[in-house]
Amino acid sequence: GVTPDSTPPACFAKMPKSRGGKKSSKGGATTNQNNGLGITSMYTDDAAGLKIDPNAVLVLSLLFVAFVIILHIQGKFRKG
Repeated sequence: GVTPDSTPPACFAKMPKSRGGKKSSKGGATTNQNNGLGITSMYTDDAAGLKIDPNAVLVLSLLFVAFVIILHIQGKFRKG
């Protein structure tokens, strides 16, 4: 078990510390304040994650949909 005096596992070492957040006036939900950055910080060049062009995402998703449609058509013919 985990006791309050023990250190957290290594997988939690890179997780950001949660901030208390402030109560909003709507519905009592909490909102985190990111020093005024907000959600736009996710869309900057310094955001972590895979960097891929939106056009490439569109083309790849359309190719995937076309591939699934082709497989469905082949399945109809092979089923006999």
